[in-house]
Amino acid sequence: PSVTGKDALLRRVRNESENVVDVLREDSAENAVKLEGIQNNIVGLIAEIEVALTFPGIVGVGTKFRSPRLPGVVAHMDVVACGGLLWIEVKASKRSSVAEIQRQAEIYISLRQEIWCRWKNPTVCFVFFGELDGTLRLWLEDHHIEVISLPTIHTDSLDSIADSLIHSCTDFTIPSSSCVVLDVFSICALISQLSHGDLDIEMEAWASSNEHWTLSLQEERAERLLTKLLPFIESKQLYTSDLVLNRCQFLVEQSAGSCERQRWEALKDSIIVIPVENVSVDNHMPACEHLNDLQNSIFLAAASKQAPIVTSNSRFVRTLNNQGFFPSVMIHRPRWLTGK
Repeated sequence: PSVTGKDALLRRVRNESENVVDVLREDSAENAVKLEGIQNNIVGLIAEIEVALTFPGIVGVGTKFRSPRLPGVVAHMDVVACGGLLWIEVKASKRSSVAEIQRQAEIYISLRQEIWCRWKNPTVCFVFFGELDGTLRLWLEDHHIEVISLPTIHTDSLDSIADSLIHSCTDFTIPSSSCVVLDVFSICALISQLSHGDLDIEMEAWASSNEHWTLSLQEERAERLLTKLLPFIESKQLYTSDLVLNRCQFLVEQSAGSCERQRWEALKDSIIVIPVENVSVDNHMPACEHLNDLQNSIFLAAASKQAPIVTSNSRFVRTLNNQGFFPSVMIHRPRWLTGK
């Protein structure tokens, strides 16, 4: 469910299967050429699926990456593994020339330096099934591209090579963060009476004055938010920015009830506050544009700790992605303060 592009990959498989049927129904001298092209496409799809099933932490297949800092440059990655840290290009036919593969690799090399997955630049890996030109292999390795070469698809050695590759390079390790960064939305969700209290007539009366509150009550009745939120943050150090903390303090003073105020005081004591002016991030990491001050403070806090972000602001996450940043994120539904 968390792998983007899988539906499109399945459609490609179905389309190629239908193409075979259509060509076999035709009585044409070009059938052999058409079938060869379809066969190459199917072999390529099988290879992509084999690789996707082998590497850990698959998050995308057929994924496009672009950066506003490189207009018009697009990387179309066959498989994205290790939580986004490993971009894999799969080659299962001889249709691509050495020059074409080199041009493709140069695009990946330039773009990977502008993309930050889990606060790191991803590593590029080419997986070749079949004969690999030795000069091409040396060229790829000289340009810091990992190379896996296997004689055929459906080979047991892919598992062992992938395992060896993952464990030989710390850049491929999926980070297991010991901390998370909270924003205003997630803090409100953690202290809201709607998340903690009884969903009774009194709560219905509160929710009835606002369609967003009504929807939140319905969602809470279907599934309590804290059953998902708490396991994600438990045993982790909580961080936020000073701007977020000040904003939450204002909201509590304006809108929180007694129970919510008590939770706020307890939660506040467990959060380490990062002053925005003192944030230190990777010198090579560019600024993220189109963020307001609160959002930018969360971006900087998370980048400084290389930590996941907890938020219900999907627009904020899309802005990060559009700027080439793909942090680990937990997106939850919003919960408002109820005054209770």
